[in-house]
Amino acid sequence: MDETTTVDLTALQAAVADAEHSYLADLERLVNIDCGSYTKAGVDEVGRWVAAELRGLGAEVEILPNERLGDTVVGRLAGDADGPNALLIGHMDTVFDPGTVAERPFRIEGRRALGPGVTDMKSGLLAGIHALRALRETDAAQHGGGPDATWLPFASLVFVANPD
Repeated sequence: MDETTTVDLTALQAAVADAEHSYLADLERLVNIDCGSYTKAGVDEVGRWVAAELRGLGAEVEILPNERLGDTVVGRLAGDADGPNALLIGHMDTVFDPGTVAERPFRIEGRRALGPGVTDMKSGLLAGIHALRALRETDAAQHGGGPDATWLPFASLVFVANPD
């Protein structure tokens, strides 16, 4: 990789640590959406959030309609032509029936986050989004974050959020 895509790991770790509050707020928002496997409206609500986040990172976003389960979101980012390609993929649904969020909303108990879909798979979707945010913020701090900043250390990255 050339100088513009070298990642300062100390700065990246700091960016991740600084984002904990934001991560937990995003996790609460997504966990508190009823989005069981056959709850298309809920899955699509999660998908709209993912699509907006990817667009905010500069991704080209494509929505692949699915009338039964919820739409698939595909985001594509281009970066350092000399870097490897990467794929991040995760599902947006949970196995829980509508109404589960009202019975068991997101909450923190000690150092544990609880609620429908916290570990399967809302936290995984967020890990990908927040990792990309941290890479972008770290590059901006190092190189000024101008329009020509190449913050993505991959030739291309595809982020897929599927309904199930």
